[in-house]
Amino acid sequence: MGNNEIVVTTGYGAGGGRIIVDKTPSGFSARVTEIHTPKEGLSSEQQTPLLTGDFIWTINPKDAGALRNQLTCYHVSDLRNPVWS
Repeated sequence: MGNNEIVVTTGYGAGGGRIIVDKTPSGFSARVTEIHTPKEGLSSEQQTPLLTGDFIWTINPKDAGALRNQLTCYHVSDLRNPVWS
């Protein structure tokens, strides 16, 4: 993703989030900067989301509310509001 960011998605109602990983003198440190449920933002149950440029494409899981089972696109700067579905 850039800026040491990793986007993660999980299935079975857990949702997704964003993690920042930094190199430290003793190794690495990680901190969670965003967590959301499938109804609140980017999520994927079995399919791996695809990153193309500044956009992430995913098929939402069955527990994603109005966006359930839909191909959805998010801008990397906003994992909560799709730009297309």
